Amino acid sequence: MKTKVLIILSYLIVCLFYIQLGDSAIYETLYHSDNLFLPLFSNDLNQWNFSHWYLPPSNYLFPDAVAMCIFSFIVPDLSLPIAFGILNLILLQLSTFLYLRILRGERFALKMNLFSLLLLSLLGSIFFFDGSRINPFVYLMTSGHHISVIYILFFSLYLIKKIDLIEVDQNDQTRNLKYHCMRFLHLATLVLIYASDRFVIIYFSTFLLSQFRNRKFQKYFLFFLLAVILGEFFNYMMSLFFRSPSSFEIFFKHLNNTNIYQILIVLIHYLYDFIKFWFYQVSFGFSIAFLICLLSFVFGSRSFSTQVQFVHLYGILSFLFLIVVGRFVYLHPFPIRYMVGYFYLAFFFGMLSILVRLGAHKLRLEQIAIFNLIFISLVFICFQPVIQERTALNLNLRAQVVAMIRIKFGNNAFKTDYHSEKKIRFYSQNLVNPHPFDHHGKPYFWITGAFQPAPSRLGISEGEIVSSQTKQRFWIPNSLTKDF
Repeated sequence: MKTKVLIILSYLIVCLFYIQLGDSAIYETLYHSDNLFLPLFSNDLNQWNFSHWYLPPSNYLFPDAVAMCIFSFIVPDLSLPIAFGILNLILLQLSTFLYLRILRGERFALKMNLFSLLLLSLLGSIFFFDGSRINPFVYLMTSGHHISVIYILFFSLYLIKKIDLIEVDQNDQTRNLKYHCMRFLHLATLVLIYASDRFVIIYFSTFLLSQFRNRKFQKYFLFFLLAVILGEFFNYMMSLFFRSPSSFEIFFKHLNNTNIYQILIVLIHYLYDFIKFWFYQVSFGFSIAFLICLLSFVFGSRSFSTQVQFVHLYGILSFLFLIVVGRFVYLHPFPIRYMVGYFYLAFFFGMLSILVRLGAHKLRLEQIAIFNLIFISLVFICFQPVIQERTALNLNLRAQVVAMIRIKFGNNAFKTDYHSEKKIRFYSQNLVNPHPFDHHGKPYFWITGAFQPAPSRLGISEGEIVSSQTKQRFWIPNSLTKDF
């Protein structure tokens, strides 16, 4: 009983710490325009007023939009991104616990979960020292960035292991019922996640490649193929209600009249640009995750070598996906969010392998729980002055900007850029009427619900586009210059 209380307290303190981080150190990332799409969309979805929305190619309806819709009834609108971020962290911890429990037992899973919680608090403190650069672990709290694929991956691996155990247990009288229920739950989950985020195909491919020599390979292949077919059918059905671009159409359009030599040259240039962005923008949080994974090869336990190999295969496929999408579909110089899942998995299994090798799993659960609570509490207390200062600064600035815009424009429609439109609409809680336009002065229909009437009937007067961006960096594909 005492241990359970300590574990619950540890979770509560880490959640509170990350709630405060949301308004301070990771405020800019958590409230980035891309992350405000689902809070705005879920509000319209709850009111059955969504036909005017232009959705991204991955619509993130499950589980992201579903969770956001539920939260919108119980959480203030301005707190939705933070609430969803905490839910992401909890689901990541829960899914890893389920997977480790079926793999090595409940006490082992609890111990490793506590170590994971401790390291999450340490990673949270990194944001204060390296906040100006991109940190992979910030994205774990964001919506619509393929993060749900990570805990669906763990949940799927758990169900596969559970189904295999049910098949073996001949003494269970309810074996057939459990088996079919588990299979249906697994299939339904994979179909829904594929229909919402095609990036899950990376997990499907990784799992099938890792099971190529398994006697059940054909069974797994047919199961995942069925999930893809049903997912595509759901995608087609949803396209009747929601407007979103066709990734395949854009991909083949970019490859039209392009030979293999040109593709190779373009890829080399893109990789060069990618490395430059990595050098200038990436936080050492990426390096920490990668270093831990490398150390696990030398000092890690061999009992998790299969999982580590799985993770690296997942990383290779994720990187190939990143190159294809970033260069030939939706041109983006640094779509690093596709690699966040790999870095989290590399960090998690690398840490796991090293801790087992050091014998940390042999410590008593009570000792780990007490140490965990003390350490997390110290981290929480030490950063309070900085958290309070940054929170006050961010909230005051946000309030001032919204007040100025409301005074200047009132309820009149006005032009903004893509980034400002969602921020203004979100912070004002739809009390002002911004509409995104590109730098050519044309309506910008990328992931927006602003154009409820047709753009020609908005009545927007000619004028300067309102922007909250103080500095913009434009990427020119294939540029070999230092200035992107």
